[in-house]
Amino acid sequence: MPIPSPSFLATAICASAALARAGDAPQIAPGAEAPEQRWAVHAQYTDILQAHPAFHAAYSGGHSLVNEDEIQNTQTADLFFIASPWEGAEIGINGEAWQGFGLSNALGVAGYPNGDAFKVGNKHGNLVIARAFFRQTLGFGGEQEEVDADLLTLRGKRDISRLTFTIGKIAAGDIFDNNTYSHDPRSQFLNWALMDMGSWDFSADSLGYIPGAVLDLNQKAWAIRGGVFMVPRVQNGLALDGSVTKGYQGDLELEGRFTAFDHPGRVRLLGFLTHAHGYNYGEVSDSLLRGRPLTPGEYRYRYGIGLNMEQEITGDLGMFARLGWGNGQTESVAFTEIDETVSLGFSLKGSWWNRKSDTVGLAGVVNGISHEHQRALDAGAQELILGDGRLRYGTEDILETYYRCKLVEHVDLTLDYQFVNNPGYNRDRGPASIFGARLHLEF
Repeated sequence: MPIPSPSFLATAICASAALARAGDAPQIAPGAEAPEQRWAVHAQYTDILQAHPAFHAAYSGGHSLVNEDEIQNTQTADLFFIASPWEGAEIGINGEAWQGFGLSNALGVAGYPNGDAFKVGNKHGNLVIARAFFRQTLGFGGEQEEVDADLLTLRGKRDISRLTFTIGKIAAGDIFDNNTYSHDPRSQFLNWALMDMGSWDFSADSLGYIPGAVLDLNQKAWAIRGGVFMVPRVQNGLALDGSVTKGYQGDLELEGRFTAFDHPGRVRLLGFLTHAHGYNYGEVSDSLLRGRPLTPGEYRYRYGIGLNMEQEITGDLGMFARLGWGNGQTESVAFTEIDETVSLGFSLKGSWWNRKSDTVGLAGVVNGISHEHQRALDAGAQELILGDGRLRYGTEDILETYYRCKLVEHVDLTLDYQFVNNPGYNRDRGPASIFGARLHLEF
């Protein structure tokens, strides 16, 4: 198990505490309108410890989940600064420090169990500029709504009918595939296939961020947003493909809002198209089975579509579901190896047991891959996440439950359990039980 650097932890915690003192908002009297923000500073720190006991494995490969007892730890600390230089404009920058390793170095499970684990572990800690963006909102007049402050948004009033343009280095998930109950692995479900649609191979470098531009048109009952992003030069790479006319990803999302029995709901339809270097699974299978070397991956298309739904059932209980499909003929560019996915989950606030700031979540997800993808893995392919050497295919079935408890103001502790059947789609391995604990501070 990697040993967390004391200096890294001390710096992260002390910086967060200092920012909390400096950035505390003035108290607002009940019923009074919150003032608009012109600038804000936020911080977050997340420490995730995960372990699994030994499980059955008939064989293992270079990209398998380790089948012996394992325990690993990841830590991230972020500082966010956002300011409004003029009406409707926001400039944001996010510095991120990170260290640690996910279980098996983020390998072996397509629905990977730690959404805060990067695909490149680091023993001593590293610091990057995760986000740096400019956002301009143009209001069309009429009815307004309150926009709450968060780590990337200033508090204030906005026209409901508005057009927002964002450009810079961001995470695609900052804007697309949002879900009230399952989108943030630092406070909600941890699993990759629950925080986002697993079949959405969103463009990102190996830390999860990428330059791009997005247009978002918002109306009261619907919204439409489209974005274009760069792609990494190679799978799981930090370097970017400089040929932006050849290497790119386009995302388009339609969102509808409705009310069912006086409770709000939303449905989102997301489509993506990626043009990037990668191998065709048929070529990979033929090369491995016939002993022929693979030529460098050509530019190829990967595309898919998915449905994302959320519905408040009561003031304390909500449900969500995702259904996604990818064409499954070409390697994933940046996220994970999931061609088909379906998930369903529930989130319940603790008001029923007098812990209104606590949350309990329960969700299940079933992931699958195409026939061509199965043949490549069975022939011995090693991909971004997977590669057991052989494959006796079965869907990857995951159940996750968590309890998040508010310890004190700004500090949460979460206990998490995940059951993974057929890790890496392999019926010759598992099932695996993964136990986790997450400490999260946010100011």
